[in-house]
Amino acid sequence: MGRGDMPFREALGPECSLDWLNGISFKKGCYVGQELIARTASRGVVRKRLTPLVLAASADSPSLMTMATDRAAQVAPPPPGTKIVTLAGKSAGEMGSSCANRGIALLRTSDAFSGDAGAAVVLRSVTEPPVFMRAYKPSWWPVASSPTAPTNG
Repeated sequence: MGRGDMPFREALGPECSLDWLNGISFKKGCYVGQELIARTASRGVVRKRLTPLVLAASADSPSLMTMATDRAAQVAPPPPGTKIVTLAGKSAGEMGSSCANRGIALLRTSDAFSGDAGAAVVLRSVTEPPVFMRAYKPSWWPVASSPTAPTNG
């Protein structure tokens, strides 16, 4: 993840999962943006998060399902800022940094994890040819909470 994935004066801490990484204090006194962060924490809803992705050239690629790093099937990743949509064409977010067949994107969690029991769904870029991708939850994401609810700790 690079600094371009968290634009200065635009990115919100919870969108970058700083709430889950203990990068936000909910006990500290005054700071810039405190009201917005406190409101987000009290509502328990973060609609977008920087989310890791596996990239593939086709929607039925085995690496999308196994989340394996497939060095033999390299794909040209979409450039940062590329719009990401669901397979039905609904806007889901925006591409960030990438390397090999891995990337990171700012995604609406309701679109990225709307499969059975909150499983990740296959998404695609709007580029030609399209790049297909699937978000995944890192091991450090809270298991007990949904991907949209911040923890307060």
